Amino acid sequence: MNEAGSAILLDANLLVLAAVGEFDKSLIGRKRLDEYTTADFNLLTKQIAPFQRNLTTPHLLAELSNLADQCVPRHRHRDFRDFLHTRIIAQLDERWTPAQELCQTDEFRQLGLADAAVCRLATDNILVLSVDAELCNALWGRGVNVENFNNLRD
Repeated sequence: MNEAGSAILLDANLLVLAAVGEFDKSLIGRKRLDEYTTADFNLLTKQIAPFQRNLTTPHLLAELSNLADQCVPRHRHRDFRDFLHTRIIAQLDERWTPAQELCQTDEFRQLGLADAAVCRLATDNILVLSVDAELCNALWGRGVNVENFNNLRD
């Protein structure tokens, strides 16, 4: 699973936890991240570390930007966005599939745009890490390497 050349793909919720936690751990457990703890952030960081590549999509990054705005106090948005650009997004391997193409899939109708993009990108040499049971079930059904992060938590 973590062999050389392998990659990991986080869902939008875990991207938010990773980015906001890296920016300021004290924001974990507050608005939009109220179901997570610092221990969850540490676990997520440990899960990501062995992988050479962290994949994402523009659709996930848009969700990350919008959801993170709810986590970070307004007076810190500019600093967070600078951090997001230089420390998070610049480190990700972004893959793009046009929304018009994704909207024609069953995954879009079942899961929405961002998750349809995850499904399109997910292959057997990519670990998808998600907290979304519906997304995990859809990927398991396709034989994709997926892990529900909730199963890893204490």
